[in-house]
Amino acid sequence: MASGKTTLVEALASECIGKEMGSIEKKNTISDYLDEERQRGSSIKSSIIPLNFKDYKINLIDLPGMMILFKRQLVRYPLLKELF
Repeated sequence: MASGKTTLVEALASECIGKEMGSIEKKNTISDYLDEERQRGSSIKSSIIPLNFKDYKINLIDLPGMMILFKRQLVRYPLLKELF
């Protein structure tokens, strides 16, 4: 079940760095770079995408949508536990 996190990361990256927006269908997203992620069409592990926008540095974290994979990633990012 897709919720659009990877697509949002692609749209923001496209605006910030001027690259053509990748898509899950084309298997060319910047956050889903593992072969298994591209084959499945969904994130398996989290990825951090650093972007610069005007005078701001933004670090996006693209997390897996599947709840079991999502919960595993929370261990890697203790700050995220506070948000959920």
